[in-house]
Amino acid sequence: MLDGLGFNSRRRRLANAASTMLLSLAAIAPPAWSAPPIEAYGRLPQFEDAVLSPAGDRVAYVLTVENRREVVVQTFGADKKAIRIDAGENIVHNLAWMGNNFLTITASRISDFDLGRQFNYGATQIYDFTDQSLHALPQWLERRGMANAASMLIGPARAEVIRGEKPGTAGAAPMLESPPEMRFVDGHTYAFLRTRKFVSSDRGWVPALFRVALESERKDQANLVQLGPGSAGLTRVLIDAGGEPVAEASYHDRDRRWLLEIQHDGHWIDAQTQETELDQPYILGFAPEDGWGLMRMPGGSVRRFSLEDGHWGEPLESAAGFNLFLTDPLSHKIIGGEQLDLTRHYRFFDPAAQVAWDKIMEAFPGEDVRLQSWSDNRQKIIVRVFGTHTGAAYALIDRDSNQISLMGNFYKDIAAQDIAPVQTLAYAAADGLKIPAYLTLPLARPAKNLPLIVLPHSAPAERDTPGFDWYAQALASRGYAVLQANFRGSGGFGAKFLEAGYGQWGRKMQSDLSDGVRYLAGQGLIDPQRVCIVGRGYGGYAALAGATLDTGVYRCAAAISAISDLKGFVQWRNEFKKRSDDHETRYWTRFMGAENASDPVLDTLSPLKHAGQAAIPVLLIHGKDDTFVPQEQSLEMAEALKKAGKPYELVELPGEDYWLSRADTRIQMLQTVIKFLEKNNPP
Repeated sequence: MLDGLGFNSRRRRLANAASTMLLSLAAIAPPAWSAPPIEAYGRLPQFEDAVLSPAGDRVAYVLTVENRREVVVQTFGADKKAIRIDAGENIVHNLAWMGNNFLTITASRISDFDLGRQFNYGATQIYDFTDQSLHALPQWLERRGMANAASMLIGPARAEVIRGEKPGTAGAAPMLESPPEMRFVDGHTYAFLRTRKFVSSDRGWVPALFRVALESERKDQANLVQLGPGSAGLTRVLIDAGGEPVAEASYHDRDRRWLLEIQHDGHWIDAQTQETELDQPYILGFAPEDGWGLMRMPGGSVRRFSLEDGHWGEPLESAAGFNLFLTDPLSHKIIGGEQLDLTRHYRFFDPAAQVAWDKIMEAFPGEDVRLQSWSDNRQKIIVRVFGTHTGAAYALIDRDSNQISLMGNFYKDIAAQDIAPVQTLAYAAADGLKIPAYLTLPLARPAKNLPLIVLPHSAPAERDTPGFDWYAQALASRGYAVLQANFRGSGGFGAKFLEAGYGQWGRKMQSDLSDGVRYLAGQGLIDPQRVCIVGRGYGGYAALAGATLDTGVYRCAAAISAISDLKGFVQWRNEFKKRSDDHETRYWTRFMGAENASDPVLDTLSPLKHAGQAAIPVLLIHGKDDTFVPQEQSLEMAEALKKAGKPYELVELPGEDYWLSRADTRIQMLQTVIKFLEKNNPP
């Protein structure tokens, strides 16, 4: 079954999966370990984003060779040739099924189409299995009976650009902003698509919700059912079992107001409103009980709200601590969620569902297991597994046959025996705050007096997670211990921990990292004289700050797509957004501790303004097509270091974006960083 996809023909019964896996790995383990070539880590993952069809009879996934991607669809138990959909060098962000006969493919690429500057353009295309045809979203809606859908969605001047183009091609906007939601009403299947509708050259695109009948004989059933105001984002629309929107939340940036509306007796009523600079409630879905929805409140609690009039109900205590919520595909109610502190756990409200999941977990003892996809009846499940037994791979669980099939490794040249072990830990910062972290240790070396790389994550309010990290594993394969500290302000550890990072950009967010170095040195795990810092985005800023602001800790610093000038970065984002005080600007200045984009405090926190204080070698790497952090941030830092007579290297990556989406330049980046580290901090 599925051997043509590279599925491992070895089968495991859930009851004895752990022992079978251990025995098989012991049998193939080499007598001595040698690290894979660094290119094995730098290549793009060969196998990504596997999703099951609602009936569980098909699987779709992204296959990557060098820089080219294709979407592959295989039917279970059939000898049919796999369907392959070429995505070229576009980045495929999401695959999602609409019923069993339509697959949505959302992708993007960098282009300067009609804006005069580089931009990451996204688009959604739909593959129709009934006639094996591929169409851009507006074209597909026209095929479903919506006249002038192209002009409606992308504007008259751009309507012809989409004809015949591949996923992610510039100009083929719009894209779906969330996976389709399915409803079965009066014997017919409908898909609800959240995207944006072009209104006018002045207002541009506004949030919109479309309803589309999927049966071929109902081609007059594609229509617009909800339209949001131009200054607001439709954070969520709840659609009941009858296919009718019953609740809607929106955020109005200009007057900084969040609004919950409820449909009552055929009319929308304002049920709840809050003034908020940034934080706002978010509709999660339908509660387990009829008549209620669930809302994630600022601070992280989960609260019921009435679908009759919107009044607040009791908190759902059993959902406390969920970072991700699971919805039943048939009832559309929330049935459980993922809890993620330093390890990952799934909790289901139904005891029988919990027992079934726990049985699956027994097959992967001590490993990180992430739910990827499931069929509507939840009898077929795809999980991502990471650990020293399984490696980094996708697995298919068939609960009907009580079997597990290994589908394929993320990286073809990195086997289970190549996985460096990852420890979880928590250490005290200077002010006593506990900092949760991951420590990856190199194989075949005693955990004592190791050279260390500090690898901070790329943005405030984000976090490092369990699971395969290609960058950390690559560094560990070269003999380094790797510290990934979730410094204060990181998301996923509660409201108080997040809020502790407000105003601490370059301050305690930075010292949390060096406190981790001191902790590991005190444990005897690392040599404090052999420590470097490497990062991208905010992590790149932290690397530069380690060279210029928090000095005396590191021997070298490598900064990829780094923010070096805080004021310049925020003002650049404002110029790009054509707004000087929007939601995004307030996000950045909150963490930077600034009043606005012109606050003089930003200069005091900018490595660019303190280049003369750099006392260690600095490596700057930046993609020329970076649309998130402009390349000028690295070019200007290089010039400042040059003028100050400080040691630095500058590497520009042609055709590369912020996310390091190309195999050749990602490998170049990794090779350059390793060479730099081995020169300045030999392992």
